[in-house]
Amino acid sequence: MGKINSPLRALLFDMDGTVTRPTLHFGKIQEKIGLPPPLLENMLSLEMGDEKDRAFHLLEKFEHEAAQSSELNAGAFALLERLDRDHIPRGLITRNSRRSVEVTLSRHGIQFDSIRTRDDGPVKPDPSAIFEICQELSVRPEEILLVGDYKYDIEAGERAGSKTALLTNGKTPEFLREIAPDFIIETLSELNTLLDQITNR
Repeated sequence: MGKINSPLRALLFDMDGTVTRPTLHFGKIQEKIGLPPPLLENMLSLEMGDEKDRAFHLLEKFEHEAAQSSELNAGAFALLERLDRDHIPRGLITRNSRRSVEVTLSRHGIQFDSIRTRDDGPVKPDPSAIFEICQELSVRPEEILLVGDYKYDIEAGERAGSKTALLTNGKTPEFLREIAPDFIIETLSELNTLLDQITNR
């Protein structure tokens, strides 16, 4: 675990695979929908009509089922409680739908100060949502840490000029050689080390 050398005023999180345990099987979803990766971008590029409607219906079905059976990731609840105690705001940025986010957060009784989903505009790795949340939370992009389990999270953070932390969930991802996160962590509990650096200043 490295060190934060500049002020850290907010944390931003991905949802599936980060706040919650990874449950969406994207290979299976791609097979059902019949489009290659990047799945969401290819779905969005479809012309309006039955094919696009069918694709999003299937994706939302998978997401809703995953949300209903979701489990918080190891260390997630304790970390969110820590952020509450230390008065550090938090945001959620996901490529999932707003509906699946609402089901997930309601299921676990957790909240975020600001949320952006694919229903709200450009998705990661586009950094637009980061800029919007930073404005909403009255912080600068360089004052936040973006935590996620996939390369799009890290790429979005880099494009915004933010610090990034890759959550591996105990596995070394193949895409790691394509990105350069500021921190690599196996569990969310490891973020407590960073928070200690901030709160003990």
